[in-house]
Amino acid sequence: MSTENNLDHLFNNSVKILTDLIGFKTISGENNTALIDYCDDILKKLGATSFRTYDDKKKRVNLFATLKAKNSNNKKPIILSGHTDVVPVSKGWTSDPFTATIREDKLYGRGSCDMKRVLLHALWHMLQFIQNLI
Repeated sequence: MSTENNLDHLFNNSVKILTDLIGFKTISGENNTALIDYCDDILKKLGATSFRTYDDKKKRVNLFATLKAKNSNNKKPIILSGHTDVVPVSKGWTSDPFTATIREDKLYGRGSCDMKRVLLHALWHMLQFIQNLI
């Protein structure tokens, strides 16, 4: 695969994952299990092991995933952290805030400039870790 094709693939895959993440209505205080399941599935496909913790009502979930190096000599652990919730939607949206929309080369959607974008980066870095560093 040429470098240009590879970059196009990475870009398109990143937009797809971010679009998927934005589609989860993870408003603060509400259930985030579906988004956690989505992230956990991606991480497990990369070979991660994981466990979950829950709030008292088992409504909000935390995901802890580990990818182990094939050879751990002199390798330091990396921790990637984030949250999945977004604040409630305010007035003024001209499109569905939970549907990613691209206008004038900008992607709009709830969490696109906050933690859902950061979650995408964490997932992407885990993929790079697996492909290049282990």
